Amino acid sequence: MKRLIKNYVKKRLSVAHPENYAFLRWLVGFVSNEKVNEDIICGVASWLYHTKNYNFPITDLFVIDNTIYLYTTRPSLWIGKRGSTIESCQDALNFNVDGEKVHDYGIHIMEDIVSPTYKIHGYWRVYSDDFLYM
Repeated sequence: MKRLIKNYVKKRLSVAHPENYAFLRWLVGFVSNEKVNEDIICGVASWLYHTKNYNFPITDLFVIDNTIYLYTTRPSLWIGKRGSTIESCQDALNFNVDGEKVHDYGIHIMEDIVSPTYKIHGYWRVYSDDFLYM
């Protein structure tokens, strides 16, 4: 049963703007490993801290098999020039301090265009523009 759910979720999350994200994220809770998720979240936080990328927005992050799904309002920040930023993050997660490969994680980025966080920031921009021209 878990394999079927994983395949269903992975297929639907493979697009840049997944439909019914909230439902898919709910399903992920049944098939994801919380310890692995915490380790990855800790690794990403460490990478953000050490590279001083404090303002990289993350709406959600979880792992299924060897794919890290990153849901963000600003995918371009995460990708960087020619993918250099996301490759740096992947390397930090996949290699240990001695440079030995310990994991084989890939990062899949999805753009958040439906969450309340995204919509609130959009409305803030609208309101601030209206008030600037009064």
